[in-house]
Amino acid sequence: MKRITLLLAAVMVVSCGKGTVEKPKHLLSEDEMANIIYDINMVQALRSMQSQAMPDNDVVAKQYIYKKYKIDSLDLAQNNAWYAADMENYEKIHKKASERVQKEMDALKPSKDTVLPSKQFKQGSAKVNLKAKRDSLRQAALEKQKAVQK
Repeated sequence: MKRITLLLAAVMVVSCGKGTVEKPKHLLSEDEMANIIYDINMVQALRSMQSQAMPDNDVVAKQYIYKKYKIDSLDLAQNNAWYAADMENYEKIHKKASERVQKEMDALKPSKDTVLPSKQFKQGSAKVNLKAKRDSLRQAALEKQKAVQK
């Protein structure tokens, strides 16, 4: 995944130096590009938080992105360069992805109505809740992978 990020950064730097960027043969929509950026962010977050989760579930990050969006690395690099040539539009695409991440983070925060456990149960239940969340995230990743493979 670091290679993809470096590739995207390199393409962006090179594309900024050129006057025009050639339109990709397989042009992705802005929404598709925002979804790809979102998924790349999620995969990177998963790898940094639970480095063994993906290998344990036989998930290869690059292949997951490519299969899900039916693209290859060249398509991704060309589309990234295309959208990066117009920085205002590119920032809007990244903002869409960031807003989606923030929305999901907000959904995971406990609401004001949530009853917190008493002090004597707090430590033990937090471990159980964390394990349950990890299991549910792992299950969701497996379901997404199965859906992509179909």
